[in-house]
Amino acid sequence: MSRKSKLQNVAILFLAVSFVLLALRPLAATPVPGESPDFVIKISDLEKNLTLLDNVFGKGDTQVGASFSAQIRQMLQDTNWIDHSRAIVIGVVIQEPMPIAAALVPFRQPNEAFQANYNASKATDYYIVPLPPDRPVGISDVFKSSLSGASRSKSKSFVTIDIGLRRLMEQNEQQIRQMLSRLENMPAAQGAQDMTFSPQDVRGMMVNMLDTAAQLETLTFSLDFNEEKLSIHTEAKAASGSELAKLFVSQEATSLLNHYTPEHDINFKSRSYNFSGLLKIVGNGFGKIYEKMGFDFGQIAAIMEHYTGEMAGGISFSQDTFHFEGIDVLKNATSPANFVETVYLPWIEKFSQTMIQKIEELNGQKIENPFVRTAESQVAGYKVYGAKFKLPDLPDPGAEVRFPERELMYEFEWRFTTVGNLFVFAESDQELGKLIKIAKTLKPGPAKGPLMAMDFDLGSYMELIRQSMPNGFGSDRPLPTLGKMNFALDFKDGQAFTTSSIRMKDIKNIVAYFSQAAFGTTQASMNFDDENGTLPEFAEDQPEPEKEEEKVKIAEARATDWFKKGALCATYGNDRAAIKYFEKALALDPQHSGAYFEQGISYGQLGEYDKAIPLLNMAVQMEPQNGLYYYGRGRVYLLAGDKEKAMVDFKKAAQLGDEDAINYLEYIRRAKNG
Repeated sequence: MSRKSKLQNVAILFLAVSFVLLALRPLAATPVPGESPDFVIKISDLEKNLTLLDNVFGKGDTQVGASFSAQIRQMLQDTNWIDHSRAIVIGVVIQEPMPIAAALVPFRQPNEAFQANYNASKATDYYIVPLPPDRPVGISDVFKSSLSGASRSKSKSFVTIDIGLRRLMEQNEQQIRQMLSRLENMPAAQGAQDMTFSPQDVRGMMVNMLDTAAQLETLTFSLDFNEEKLSIHTEAKAASGSELAKLFVSQEATSLLNHYTPEHDINFKSRSYNFSGLLKIVGNGFGKIYEKMGFDFGQIAAIMEHYTGEMAGGISFSQDTFHFEGIDVLKNATSPANFVETVYLPWIEKFSQTMIQKIEELNGQKIENPFVRTAESQVAGYKVYGAKFKLPDLPDPGAEVRFPERELMYEFEWRFTTVGNLFVFAESDQELGKLIKIAKTLKPGPAKGPLMAMDFDLGSYMELIRQSMPNGFGSDRPLPTLGKMNFALDFKDGQAFTTSSIRMKDIKNIVAYFSQAAFGTTQASMNFDDENGTLPEFAEDQPEPEKEEEKVKIAEARATDWFKKGALCATYGNDRAAIKYFEKALALDPQHSGAYFEQGISYGQLGEYDKAIPLLNMAVQMEPQNGLYYYGRGRVYLLAGDKEKAMVDFKKAAQLGDEDAINYLEYIRRAKNG
């Protein structure tokens, strides 16, 4: 388990922003006196969300000796003085020779210790902290006013990042162009040479992507979470009159596919929209790259001119194939009766030829045409067409050894027809027949939901990951019950909105599953839903050994298993269950110093310091040269309010070489010296 020190948490909350900005230094423009920030980061309802983080994700790594929220509170000299009705705000101005960055921390009552430790300047009801704190920098009144206004504006999200993208691009355009021009003189990496990507290709792609980004006035990212769900949102506002603004508009208010809801591992649905326009935007940025991989954006855009953009379908995966179905809506100007024969089949044949040519260039050998027409049939009175597609397993472009006999990764067949102005496709005539019946019942109605929506079955996705991992990683235990991850996209009045969400329970279960696999524990060993539930026992199928030495070895092995289970529980915040596991370990092996230490840390996490300290004392007595034990006890002393004893332990831990203790003491020294 990794250890997270106070110094690391300081970096996470404040200083990491500054380190990122140093990378932007070559892009910085001449400063505009008194300008407002280019980046604004808001952290709202800090106290509420710190508590929620602990409740949902647990109380951090037990070897640190304090929960994440406790470390943040300690770093801020507690949080009861902060005005949580306003946001903590970090602002950044990109300029030469270094970016200007500062944080605004609103307060209900002043905190002199905080002010001294972070070189903060005091206003009426907030502090301004330069980032990094030891950097003397003048903050303009305009800058401060911008931060103050952002702090008082309400936000529903825990963290929000606002970027004035167009302004930032305009200010740094010359530097960006100069940097990109230097790409043409750079030698291509070996992998890029194999993929025939030249520096000119990369530069052209970057220029087009920047041109597209320059059409965005602002870009906002936000993170929301509660005990049920984690959501990530983006909002992009396009400049008036730009190509993106024309694309980011509400579409038709009617839909044909309201009552068609596929049920697969991955499901998608969209309403009518300018799909060819979207492809043009994507093609401008990545077209050259995709073309060299065999995907001609021009050909794709040409076929999409026949579709309204409204579509729905799904796909499910198995170990060696996948299953799929879908319905696309064709434009009224298209003749459905002739669409397949005169438009779709000629297009797919041409597209496959272009792709196979690129694959052969990449692979260095001839391969079989991946597209093969199959026999036509009649299903429910409709003429059905068929095709088979073979997807070869390509070697690494940079690999020294190539295998002409490589097996196919996938081989699948699909069947398709038109029902009125609906293009219907599935994996077999039988499945297509079911879809035709659905298609015949669909009628126009008011459009519902976002412009585009997609959901992923996490259990199926995790199964694919597990199968692809070496040595059957995790294959001896069933996957936990998982829900879905959802994604949505919408356009309105020149703005694009996206939302991705996943259940908190699923996040914890996924992390726990692979952590258990790494620890070699069983599925029953973790219970995140019941802190006080009964603990699973080991099976006692084996006869009790007669020799005392064998009994001791078995007891120690079982104690180690209980210890691992306890450590895993504690890592994910279930300290009550962890304490029980450590008790089991100590009952079997009373000399297990790690169990005393971890149990003491868990009690410290729960605020039960009178129980924590004796256990930590025992661990220190058993291993007096273990710096981690002194550091952990020092952290518990600090949480308990005994700073004097805490510093004694921190110094002892540092003498013994504990890195976190060394870093902590150095941080304290710097803070005192200003």
